[in-house]
Amino acid sequence: MDKVDPFTGCWIFRPALSKMNTPGPRRWVQTIECEGDVVSVREEIDFGGGHATIVEIEAKFNGKSYTVSGSPAADAIAYTRLDNQTISGTASRQGIVTIQETLVVTEDGRRMTMTYTVFRGKKKVARGIAMFERMGICR
Repeated sequence: MDKVDPFTGCWIFRPALSKMNTPGPRRWVQTIECEGDVVSVREEIDFGGGHATIVEIEAKFNGKSYTVSGSPAADAIAYTRLDNQTISGTASRQGIVTIQETLVVTEDGRRMTMTYTVFRGKKKVARGIAMFERMGICR
Protein backbone atom coordinates (compact mmCIF):
# COMPACT_ATOMS: atom_id res chain seq x y z
CA MET A 1 0.00 0.00 0.00
CA ASP A 2 1.41 3.39 -1.01
CA LYS A 3 1.88 6.09 1.61
CA VAL A 4 -0.32 9.18 1.15
CA ASP A 5 1.62 12.36 0.39
CA PRO A 6 1.79 14.63 3.48
CA PHE A 7 0.34 17.57 1.52
CA THR A 8 -2.70 15.67 0.24
CA GLY A 9 -5.83 16.73 2.09
CA CYS A 10 -7.96 19.70 3.08
CA TRP A 11 -6.36 22.58 4.96
CA ILE A 12 -8.13 25.44 6.75
CA PHE A 13 -6.53 28.82 7.43
CA ARG A 14 -6.00 29.68 11.10
CA PRO A 15 -5.65 33.49 11.39
CA ALA A 16 -4.85 33.40 15.13
CA LEU A 17 -1.74 31.30 14.39
CA SER A 18 -0.71 33.37 11.35
CA LYS A 19 1.57 36.42 11.12
CA MET A 20 0.48 38.55 8.19
CA ASN A 21 1.19 42.25 7.61
CA THR A 22 -1.90 42.61 5.41
CA PRO A 23 -5.49 41.74 6.29
CA GLY A 24 -6.09 38.01 5.95
CA PRO A 25 -9.15 36.39 4.46
CA ARG A 26 -12.19 35.55 6.60
CA ARG A 27 -12.07 31.97 5.34
CA TRP A 28 -9.46 30.13 3.30
CA VAL A 29 -9.60 26.44 2.52
CA GLN A 30 -6.99 24.66 0.42
CA THR A 31 -7.60 21.23 -1.04
CA ILE A 32 -4.32 19.73 -2.19
CA GLU A 33 -3.72 16.44 -3.99
CA CYS A 34 -0.16 15.29 -4.65
CA GLU A 35 0.66 12.11 -6.51
CA GLY A 36 4.19 11.57 -7.69
CA ASP A 37 5.35 14.72 -9.45
CA VAL A 38 1.82 16.10 -10.00
CA VAL A 39 -0.02 18.54 -7.72
CA SER A 40 -3.61 19.80 -7.88
CA VAL A 41 -4.65 22.75 -5.73
CA ARG A 42 -8.08 24.28 -5.17
CA GLU A 43 -8.26 27.33 -2.91
CA GLU A 44 -11.56 28.77 -1.72
CA ILE A 45 -10.86 32.24 -0.37
CA ASP A 46 -13.46 34.56 1.21
CA PHE A 47 -12.18 38.07 1.88
CA GLY A 48 -15.54 39.26 3.24
CA GLY A 49 -17.73 42.01 1.85
CA GLY A 50 -18.79 39.81 -1.05
CA HIS A 51 -15.22 39.31 -2.29
CA ALA A 52 -14.55 35.60 -2.73
CA THR A 53 -12.59 33.60 -5.25
CA ILE A 54 -11.78 30.05 -6.20
CA VAL A 55 -8.22 29.45 -7.40
CA GLU A 56 -7.36 26.24 -9.26
CA ILE A 57 -3.99 24.84 -10.29
CA GLU A 58 -2.81 21.63 -12.00
CA ALA A 59 0.99 21.47 -12.12
CA LYS A 60 4.11 19.35 -11.87
CA PHE A 61 7.06 19.71 -9.50
CA ASN A 62 9.47 20.54 -12.29
CA GLY A 63 10.02 24.30 -12.00
CA LYS A 64 8.03 25.01 -15.17
CA SER A 65 5.10 27.45 -15.23
CA TYR A 66 1.53 26.13 -15.23
CA THR A 67 -1.75 28.02 -15.59
CA VAL A 68 -3.49 29.43 -12.52
CA SER A 69 -7.22 30.12 -12.85
CA GLY A 70 -9.28 32.40 -10.63
CA SER A 71 -6.44 34.36 -9.03
CA PRO A 72 -6.28 38.15 -9.25
CA ALA A 73 -2.57 37.97 -8.32
CA ALA A 74 -1.23 35.31 -10.70
CA ASP A 75 -1.90 33.63 -14.03
CA ALA A 76 0.92 31.07 -13.72
CA ILE A 77 2.92 29.23 -11.05
CA ALA A 78 6.03 27.06 -11.02
CA TYR A 79 6.48 24.48 -8.23
CA THR A 80 9.47 22.50 -7.07
CA ARG A 81 9.55 19.84 -4.38
CA LEU A 82 12.45 20.56 -2.02
CA ASP A 83 11.83 17.45 0.09
CA ASN A 84 8.91 15.31 1.26
CA GLN A 85 7.68 18.03 3.67
CA THR A 86 8.49 21.16 1.58
CA ILE A 87 7.16 22.72 -1.63
CA SER A 88 8.43 25.95 -3.19
CA GLY A 89 6.28 28.01 -5.56
CA THR A 90 6.84 31.10 -7.69
CA ALA A 91 3.70 32.74 -9.04
CA SER A 92 3.63 35.32 -11.80
CA ARG A 93 1.28 37.53 -13.76
CA GLN A 94 2.13 38.25 -17.40
CA GLY A 95 5.64 36.89 -16.79
CA ILE A 96 6.40 39.12 -13.78
CA VAL A 97 6.89 37.43 -10.38
CA THR A 98 4.09 38.38 -7.96
CA ILE A 99 4.41 35.84 -5.14
CA GLN A 100 7.09 33.52 -3.81
CA GLU A 101 5.92 30.92 -1.31
CA THR A 102 7.24 27.98 0.63
CA LEU A 103 4.86 25.38 2.09
CA VAL A 104 6.00 23.09 4.89
CA VAL A 105 3.96 20.29 6.49
CA THR A 106 4.81 19.27 10.04
CA GLU A 107 6.13 15.75 10.65
CA ASP A 108 2.81 14.72 12.23
CA GLY A 109 0.92 16.05 9.17
CA ARG A 110 -1.48 18.18 11.20
CA ARG A 111 -0.26 21.69 10.29
CA MET A 112 0.99 23.41 7.18
CA THR A 113 2.95 26.68 7.17
CA MET A 114 2.98 28.97 4.14
CA THR A 115 5.76 31.55 4.22
CA TYR A 116 5.24 34.08 1.44
CA THR A 117 6.49 37.30 -0.12
CA VAL A 118 4.32 39.45 -2.40
CA PHE A 119 5.99 41.58 -5.08
CA ARG A 120 4.88 44.59 -7.08
CA GLY A 121 7.45 44.79 -9.83
CA LYS A 122 10.79 44.13 -8.12
CA LYS A 123 9.62 45.68 -4.84
CA LYS A 124 8.60 43.43 -1.92
CA VAL A 125 5.27 44.81 -0.71
CA ALA A 126 4.17 42.18 1.81
CA ARG A 127 5.51 39.21 3.72
CA GLY A 128 3.85 36.82 6.04
CA ILE A 129 3.24 33.41 7.46
CA ALA A 130 -0.15 31.77 6.95
CA MET A 131 -0.88 28.76 9.14
CA PHE A 132 -3.26 25.97 8.16
CA GLU A 133 -4.59 22.95 10.02
CA ARG A 134 -5.67 19.73 8.39
CA MET A 135 -9.45 19.35 8.23
CA GLY A 136 -11.02 15.99 8.87
CA ILE A 137 -13.23 15.97 5.77
CA CYS A 138 -12.93 17.72 2.41
CA ARG A 139 -16.12 19.52 1.46
